[in-house]
Amino acid sequence: MPTPTVEQVRAALSAVQDPEIHQPITDLGMVETVDVDASGRVRVVVLLTVAGCPLRDTITRDVTAAFAELITTSGARDKLQHLHSRIDLYYQPPKRAAAYSLLAKLSVSPDGLSRATLLADFERILHQQGDPAPADKRKQLFNQLMRDLENDFYVAEVKSGVFDFASGLIKQWWRKYYA
Repeated sequence: MPTPTVEQVRAALSAVQDPEIHQPITDLGMVETVDVDASGRVRVVVLLTVAGCPLRDTITRDVTAAFAELITTSGARDKLQHLHSRIDLYYQPPKRAAAYSLLAKLSVSPDGLSRATLLADFERILHQQGDPAPADKRKQLFNQLMRDLENDFYVAEVKSGVFDFASGLIKQWWRKYYA
């Protein structure tokens, strides 16, 4: 994706409203600095209306969402679409159906899903597709699928026995377009 310009970042931030005043933070002068360096790193400084603002987390979340929307346009969307097409190209049935199902479930879970939940869904899909693999082969297939999802979609163990997208951007994108 091409590096966003300062103007593009400011335009994206203009969609962020102060939750109390209900005006764009850009109009209120809350966006103090927007810098885009030569490597493409974007730095935004947002001033809060009061010290110790109780809505700081809300404003931070909204600014992050606006920036995520900016970078999930055009080139980035093409790159993310490539990830989706990897399933059709490289994942054979029943692994393909299982990958789609597990990614969809993970994308809508707020805090990830347990390995047991993911395994149960995987087993359900194998059963629906009439896969007669013995238990040890099913476990091997599940473990391989989890390694593939980690490599291709950054699905990782985020805490003991719980898996989720390690990238919030990929999780948000999958939820928006495929869940």
